Amino acid sequence: MNNLVEPNLNESRAVDTRQELDLKVGVAFTRFQTMFFQDKYGNLNSALISYGPCQTPTLGFCVDRHDAIQKFVPERFYQLTPTLIVSTSQSSSNGVELEAEWERGRVFDEDVAKMFQTMLLDESGIGSSSEGKGGYSGRTGNATLSSLDVSIQRNPRPIPLNTVAFLKVASSQLGLASYEALNIAEQIYTRGILSYPRTESTMYPASFDVVGIVQQFKNNDYWRPYAEVALQGPLKGRGGQDMGDHPPLTPTQPISPNEQLTGVHWSVYDLVTRHFLASLSGDCVIEKTDAVFTIGGSERFHSKAKRLLEEGFTQIQPWLKPRDVELPSGLTVGQNIQLKKISLTTGLTSPPEYLTESDLITLMEKNGIGTDSSIPTHVNSVIQRNYVEVRGNARHMIPTQLGIMLVHGYHQTLITLVAEGKASKEDILAHSIANFKTKFMYFQLNINFMDELFQSSFTKLEDSGKPFTQCGQCKRFMNLIQTRPARLYCSTCDLICKLPDGAAPFIERPQQICPLDGFKLVECNFKQQIPSQQQQQSGSGSDSNSTQNNNKTFSICPYCYNFPPEGLKLNPRGSLGERGMRCQRCPNQQCQYGREMNMIGPCFREGECNGVLVLDSTSQPNWRMNCTECQLQVTFNKELVASVQVKRNGICNVCEQMKQIVVQLGKKFEQPQKKKEQPLHPNPITQAEAEQLQEQIQSTTISEDGTQITGCLDCSEEIHNICHINESESVQYNNRFGRGQFRGRRSFRGRGHIGGQRGRGSFRGRGRSRGRRGRGGNRSRNEDTNGYEFVGGKKIFNPFA
Repeated sequence: MNNLVEPNLNESRAVDTRQELDLKVGVAFTRFQTMFFQDKYGNLNSALISYGPCQTPTLGFCVDRHDAIQKFVPERFYQLTPTLIVSTSQSSSNGVELEAEWERGRVFDEDVAKMFQTMLLDESGIGSSSEGKGGYSGRTGNATLSSLDVSIQRNPRPIPLNTVAFLKVASSQLGLASYEALNIAEQIYTRGILSYPRTESTMYPASFDVVGIVQQFKNNDYWRPYAEVALQGPLKGRGGQDMGDHPPLTPTQPISPNEQLTGVHWSVYDLVTRHFLASLSGDCVIEKTDAVFTIGGSERFHSKAKRLLEEGFTQIQPWLKPRDVELPSGLTVGQNIQLKKISLTTGLTSPPEYLTESDLITLMEKNGIGTDSSIPTHVNSVIQRNYVEVRGNARHMIPTQLGIMLVHGYHQTLITLVAEGKASKEDILAHSIANFKTKFMYFQLNINFMDELFQSSFTKLEDSGKPFTQCGQCKRFMNLIQTRPARLYCSTCDLICKLPDGAAPFIERPQQICPLDGFKLVECNFKQQIPSQQQQQSGSGSDSNSTQNNNKTFSICPYCYNFPPEGLKLNPRGSLGERGMRCQRCPNQQCQYGREMNMIGPCFREGECNGVLVLDSTSQPNWRMNCTECQLQVTFNKELVASVQVKRNGICNVCEQMKQIVVQLGKKFEQPQKKKEQPLHPNPITQAEAEQLQEQIQSTTISEDGTQITGCLDCSEEIHNICHINESESVQYNNRFGRGQFRGRRSFRGRGHIGGQRGRGSFRGRGRSRGRRGRGGNRSRNEDTNGYEFVGGKKIFNPFA
């Protein structure tokens, strides 16, 4: 803090320049090519065909390697491999067989390779290869050990971790996506166990107490042996550069396995900690031996060995420890070695491998694509947008057909001038935008050339999908195309009706036809995984065993969803991500499936949602009600409920906000059995509260035969018994505040105190008579109330308690 300096204005302007260029260029190219290709091909995942000054070169590296693999032509090569017999002692008649590598390496001419084989067989005394198979005639020849070179090699310890180096080792050693690895490191950082993971520095600052931190790890039983190795080393980083931002990535405290971190979080912590201790340890020292054998006086063959002298840092990172390779003992320079045979082996050259994610990050860093913080975002973008597929534990980056076509169909150094103060932000912006504008105009004029490439790889829209439902205009079948974005296509009318994204499977409702345009309704099913509460509190990643499915179903008219009637605008993106107009949002008063004829009342999420509950009149036999804005959904027991209708002009006389519903049951309604009546709350209620409670109890009407219930969804206990609320956020809301799921708007809104547990009653709200505060029922999970709660001193059954 004593050495603060003024911020670098030029670097700040360089960042602004990069942001503005990325935005303007990316938006222009992305919008144009997405709109152009989205409705032309059926099997093209065209939800977003994006372009970016960093994203596109990232994809280009993957496609360049793919092109190199596709263009690669295998070539046959030939090698000579002698087999030597080395005697281990003077008296032994048998020796150890040893193979050697030809110094010339591979020869790509078979005649030349055979010529060398014949010449060496004759000169060594074995005889021509025609006398035997595989260069072995049954006789032996001689080779001479011309040199025996011994050298010492030091494998240096790793340099301290910056962000890019961390992403590469996390991908190559743990098989983690770079985007995921950085997120995990940040989660561990927020718990105070790792240092800040976004850094460009690879040198420990002078103020960094290396010895003190290593001593902390020595006091931990798990890390003690590794800390002792580090204390025997130089206790300083090797080389590196201090960029002045943050220190390299290091652990801040020692923890043992399963102590505070588990699973992949522990793996990341273990990787960083081992790298930190290894960076302070000694080098790995290896002794290398190169034995050179001469055959025929001119051709040299090598046989190599290596022996580990000092383990150094590989004691902490054992996967980097080299394996020993030995030569037979007793070799001396000038010694004649028995030659058994000289084999001519053949093979084919191999194409390069696809880039791994670690390789891709290395190329991006080398070519200045992105920063340490943005590199994982660019890599994740090309994966998420279906330009690249990731395969195997090594995370090979395989470009998809869409990614290949984009690169086949299509400047960052100027920004450095702004950072160095050699050019102004305005001049560089003007120059770059003019440059990209020229490219954009050229791209527009020549988009058909890219379209020709797409035609060779993708199926046209009219040839895609399967017949699904009738078109309301021509009465011919429309094809369902489920490739993103999901849509219906009528080839006769050339009509495209987009469907809600992520709402598969789609189910046709053949008996339910929109009265406005004649299209049959389509049922859309959303399935979302909601993290459990324990998972949300711990901040851990998703796990199939700790998530719950949150399903929501609603119906749409394909035509109204895309082209709302009466000049209405499309609704903004809702909580499920859909943009169009569902039937339950349709304000048309003539539609029996719309909002006006099926509206119940305000959403139960008081103060959090402005939507209304609407009965889905197309949902039989699985009757349900949906909120028009949030994910709340009320479902009825399909084994009991035969039909549900909204009572027109039937406003509840208690809450005065919810319309009454008429529920037709498949069998006679029976009240649930209740335990022996509990004593009333010791505090008496007022006469006004007692009268309103009696109103509430009498607000439900049951037919004489017990097969029909008329009442308020919010107020009727009998209706509560035959329905259920599905809404992930309400569950979290209840656990936080202890409130019931069906929260009305009446006067009975009180707090109770039973068995030392405070809670709120499940049926509370605002009505005509506010009254004074009553006594709420106990909402503690530890108190067994058998599904009953106290409201105003009366025990009321709540099926959601």
